[in-house]
Amino acid sequence: MALKYTDRINELLAENASIWANLGTNSSKDLRTEEAADARWQEILAEIKTLDLELWGTLIIDESSDFDEPNFIDKDRLAVAEEKVKDIPMCTIEDEECLSCGA
Repeated sequence: MALKYTDRINELLAENASIWANLGTNSSKDLRTEEAADARWQEILAEIKTLDLELWGTLIIDESSDFDEPNFIDKDRLAVAEEKVKDIPMCTIEDEECLSCGA
């Protein structure tokens, strides 16, 4: 992989992580719908494809193929963790950055 575009690719991947982390938070960075988040991800993938075709190939998932969930995930513990997360109060501050929670 050519390192020439590493910084830009890192920025794009960080943006994608931020998009999905903020989805449903009602923050200024929340794109509001999974469709909007996925549309932006497709744009990010298109730019990555122009920068590094090899990396792009590792990032795309052929939706027609079966994607096997890793077998090391304890689904019972995951379900318990997901329930606990639902009980955590969400920050509703609309500022660029919340000083309390860092959102």
